[in-house]
Amino acid sequence: MLSIANHPNPHINGILDGIPVTTLQARIMAMLTDAKARNIKPDSGILAHGGVTGLALHPSSTKGRGKWVLRFVSPITGKRRNAGLGSYPEIGIASAAKQALLMRDQILKGIDPLEEKAKVVIVKKIPNFQLGA
Repeated sequence: MLSIANHPNPHINGILDGIPVTTLQARIMAMLTDAKARNIKPDSGILAHGGVTGLALHPSSTKGRGKWVLRFVSPITGKRRNAGLGSYPEIGIASAAKQALLMRDQILKGIDPLEEKAKVVIVKKIPNFQLGA
């Protein structure tokens, strides 16, 4: 429940479940529903997930389909990056949110999730002696 409070920080103008929030944050917190995702059209705008910062569904050229993208700032380079998490409806809203939260956790630990993923792919491709024998 959002309640308006007088907070010493002028940017904080409400309390949501005991957490100070700005008006902008309170408006963004509307969660993406399955009905909205199923009705996404090619000319629709990007649909923010609403529960995970930076997670959004980008419309595809086919109605009812889209691509999950997590936008974040790399803790290593400081540059903005986009991580593809898969296609909707193959990857559902809850699965995309779970993947995005795991990536956000890596970011908080100072790990760039895309660079970590690239390392795993490189390790899998390097042949070893037993494969060659």
